[in-house]
Amino acid sequence: MTIPRCLQGSRTALVVSLICAPVAQLDRANASGALGREFESLRAHQQTLRHEALPPAQQGRSLYMTRPDLQAISPFFIVSNVDRTIAFYHDKLGFEVRFKEPDPAPFFAIIGRGGAQILFKSDKDVSPLPNSRRHPFMRWDAFVYAPDPDALAADFADHGAAFRAPLTDTHDGLRGFEICDPDGYVLFFGRPRPVPEGGRTLDP
Repeated sequence: MTIPRCLQGSRTALVVSLICAPVAQLDRANASGALGREFESLRAHQQTLRHEALPPAQQGRSLYMTRPDLQAISPFFIVSNVDRTIAFYHDKLGFEVRFKEPDPAPFFAIIGRGGAQILFKSDKDVSPLPNSRRHPFMRWDAFVYAPDPDALAADFADHGAAFRAPLTDTHDGLRGFEICDPDGYVLFFGRPRPVPEGGRTLDP
């Protein structure tokens, strides 16, 4: 903010500039003793001005509120047979059934393992459409973050899972592997590789 020349150097200029200043700057000014007892009223006035400048939908929120966090996202796959899909993910990949409806012969289900969760639904008039059928180079339908892809691959192999692509360091900086489910949905299980100190080498 630009202070008019007639006010420059005055205490009024200090007050005006600090009302429009970042909170951290206002705190520093108070710590130096420049504001004294006027600090709290200045800070309250600053909050009021900034609050009134917000769109109406946001005016009920605190100016110092942090953004709500997000923890996970669950893909929603249209499948040809929910029971068959549940059996694959449970028997081969160790997912648990968290919900299915109705039982027996469900048309909807939720499965999960740890923080990973997938929703399935079937309909006799709708066929599955994995990304691999639309474009071979954009085949992943889900990226599942795995802190230890080596151990996870060994666990899947022990349960008889077939790998569409084996555990490897990819050309784009990831370590992981691909699994293809009965309807052709491709899931990549893995994580980004650590960046070497002193450089960013992505190729294995």
